Amino acid sequence: MSIDTAPGASANALDATSRVATRRDILHRLLMTLGPILAALIIAGCILLAVGVDPLAYYGYVLEKGLFSPLGIQQTLTRMAPLLFLAAGLIVAFRAGMWNLGGDGQFLLGAVMAAASAPVLVQVMPAWLALICAFLISMVVAMAWSLLPALLRAYQGVNEIITTLMMTFLGTSLANVL
Repeated sequence: MSIDTAPGASANALDATSRVATRRDILHRLLMTLGPILAALIIAGCILLAVGVDPLAYYGYVLEKGLFSPLGIQQTLTRMAPLLFLAAGLIVAFRAGMWNLGGDGQFLLGAVMAAASAPVLVQVMPAWLALICAFLISMVVAMAWSLLPALLRAYQGVNEIITTLMMTFLGTSLANVL
């Protein structure tokens, strides 16, 4: 004999199962995001303990000076902005399936060109426009520097990991000379 269940009962069971799966997905994403951060804090805390520094006091000091003071937040954002631009560019490359290990060289060459062009641009245009133009110049220089590995990959099939890594050393050396 079979027992018929009400249609609503199976729908409720599916809803409960999907809620549990959704909670599991959220927990998994949360652990994948926060897990490495916590692991890094714990490892850094162990290193701080090994050299005789209280980790909690040190982390409190970093938060207080880096995020909770007006000068600290300004310096944090100033140092963080170039890294975020670099990360945004690398995300685009990695999503396209390309390995771009030349970000440092591209960034340094772009920064050198922006620093060299900004004083000249300020003399002939308003400061806000000169800033935007210097930023655009740095982007064009970085793109031009990454064009060689891209062309080698597209037309010759050369491994972009090797070429972008080599271009990093060349770009860093060239930026040091300039």
